[in-house]
Amino acid sequence: MKPISRRSFLERSGTGMAAAAA
Repeated sequence: MKPISRRSFLERSGTGMAAAAA
């Protein structure tokens, strides 16, 4: 497990959700 993976996942997830909502 990489520390950047968790952060990247959260950021990517947020962006994806925002894009889908928009």
